[in-house]
Amino acid sequence: MRLDLFPLNTVLLPSAKMPLHIFEDRYLELIKDCVSRSKPLGIVLIKAGSAEEGLDIDIYDIGTIADVIECDANMDGTMDIVVQGRQRFQVVELVKRLPRVIADVELVEWGDRVMNGDVLRELQTAFESYLQVVLAVAGQWQRQFRLPERPSDLTSLIFKLLQVTVEERQKLLECAGIEELICLELKILRRDLPRLETRLGTMSRRSLN
Repeated sequence: MRLDLFPLNTVLLPSAKMPLHIFEDRYLELIKDCVSRSKPLGIVLIKAGSAEEGLDIDIYDIGTIADVIECDANMDGTMDIVVQGRQRFQVVELVKRLPRVIADVELVEWGDRVMNGDVLRELQTAFESYLQVVLAVAGQWQRQFRLPERPSDLTSLIFKLLQVTVEERQKLLECAGIEELICLELKILRRDLPRLETRLGTMSRRSLN
């Protein structure tokens, strides 16, 4: 399928929502077209270069198809919109780079089948510990979460709440399948949990002094 791409300095997860402020003429035209024709667009992370008007940029090959679910026109001609991720895609060929990036893409499925149930249970346990520490650091000691049971829903929640760089989010988005995504999220949780626990311990000691 052919898709208009919107290069950004952030990563959109399938099923996630993202607010955007649109001010460049080329993207104002794109959003108007998407809204009038109920047409999706593709959100991709910028690898190198600037997204400023008229400049060529380098983008990652894996992005997320998104629908414009809210659109408000402002008096100054800009727009405030909300997009919602639908599905991953991979760029097959760049058809056009300027003034907007247009590409032929193919859809990429994560699936929901997990062969190793032990790894999934380990991910759930690790994320529960991670979440407790994150909430404690934020001062939300009493807040409770019910974790999803479906692998795709659980990995999506973890993707959303992990405190990682945009480059690491892109690596998560690029995972070939649900099991690879589970393993990478588990690796990040194991790496970051000790650091957060140390931070929490430091905060606790300061509060006692």
